[in-house]
Amino acid sequence: MAPKDPYAPAKAAEQKLKANAMVTPQPTPTRDTKIEPKPAGKVKSSLKEIPVGVSSDYKKFIDGSIVLNSGSSTGGVQSAPYVSAATDAGNQPKAWAILASPDGSGYMTQSLDAAVQEYMGRIPRDADSIAYYKKQLQSYYPTAKGFQRSMSAGPITDKDVDFQGAIKNALSQISVDNFNTGAVNANSETPTALYSFDSWVNTRVPMPSRTTDSSRSSGLTTKEDAIAEFRRTVQQYVGDPKLVDKVDALAEAYWDKLHNAELKRTSYSTSTRDPITGNTVSGGVSYAQLTEQDRIEMRLGLINKGDKAAKSAGITRATQEQLQDAGGLIGNVYTTLNEHAADMGIQLTHIDLLKKTNEVLKPGGGTPGVSAEALNTGVQQAKNSITQAAKIHFKNLAPYIDNGLKVSDISSNFQRIKEKELELGNNTVDIYDTDVQNAIRDEKGIMSPNDFTLNVRKNPNWRFTAAANEGASSFINTILKTWGKI
Repeated sequence: MAPKDPYAPAKAAEQKLKANAMVTPQPTPTRDTKIEPKPAGKVKSSLKEIPVGVSSDYKKFIDGSIVLNSGSSTGGVQSAPYVSAATDAGNQPKAWAILASPDGSGYMTQSLDAAVQEYMGRIPRDADSIAYYKKQLQSYYPTAKGFQRSMSAGPITDKDVDFQGAIKNALSQISVDNFNTGAVNANSETPTALYSFDSWVNTRVPMPSRTTDSSRSSGLTTKEDAIAEFRRTVQQYVGDPKLVDKVDALAEAYWDKLHNAELKRTSYSTSTRDPITGNTVSGGVSYAQLTEQDRIEMRLGLINKGDKAAKSAGITRATQEQLQDAGGLIGNVYTTLNEHAADMGIQLTHIDLLKKTNEVLKPGGGTPGVSAEALNTGVQQAKNSITQAAKIHFKNLAPYIDNGLKVSDISSNFQRIKEKELELGNNTVDIYDTDVQNAIRDEKGIMSPNDFTLNVRKNPNWRFTAAANEGASSFINTILKTWGKI
């Protein structure tokens, strides 16, 4: 029977090993304690190109030194995402394991295969501890039958190939999770600690029931993982969590929505025979996690629009300047689209720009993990829609726009003329000024500079300018000279 305290087996095993003067395993840490086993030593020469060891240089997660390879489907077999070195890319990349460093301040890298052997060896050898690890990793076994074989084998690990497969899948998933956190840490002044093997294992939610080979599914997402996932997205997309209204309440709302959605994704297994007791066990319910595409859409929706239940407005109250200064993806894309809209003479509200920004960044528009080319494509599509709106709004300028000109290229001359005639400061007249709009939207065509100048001088304020007064004085002097008065 499983212990009431899930950490009890590991703790008991540690005491046994101490008593026998054996190598003491590292204590089971939580994500906050930042404790992790010592890094592996030298690896085989065939793996010497992998920079094994400890590092705190998170820039490697964004400069291409360490890459995240997406899963693929070959011959009907779906492979999961994994981490590798950039130099391996395109040539059967070798999988890496990325785990928290012993002090939690950085990360360790090593061959995935070497990590599997190391961490299998670190698991305490008593029956309760081994059963605990096997149950925690149930959803990472290659097959449900493999889990049953592993459990029926008892406290065996070295010759348990099914358990070895679960360890490998788990380490690969940990590395993917840590890669995403590392990429966020690269642009953060307060890096988030990565997962160690034990801290990650201890946060897993055990499967509620066995599943058949044909209906293997993962366990429910833990609250810790969901909230950490939300915070990583805020850091990457917004930059400054303070710009997100009631960000803590939104993180809780994300967990609630995700958890409820996963509870609805149920499947039922058929009756099976318990490999330990031999009794027939009735079929139970199992759950499936949402896809990353669904999850990112859920997170972005909350960040952009907020949530009524959480009484949050998301980032709708943050200004363009605040978003831009924060350095997140949302601020960068928002600014790009806003500048293009200004160049094309199209006025978009703050909410309109946030909506277009969200369309660019949602899955399929260029999310993180997708190439920079995909992100650029999403931005270009949004800019094209603004350009099309400008062609409709400024029908007489459509031919010029088609030839590559921006509306601001045409309006800038009129803007400067008005500033000069009314003796205004530089760049105080924008493209949306009424006189400027009339000049470039004239049904007869673009107004001539002379006609525009005469039109501006009809403005009552022009009479109070120095140029107008000088002109009036000069005119009066001319009249007086004509009549011989001076």
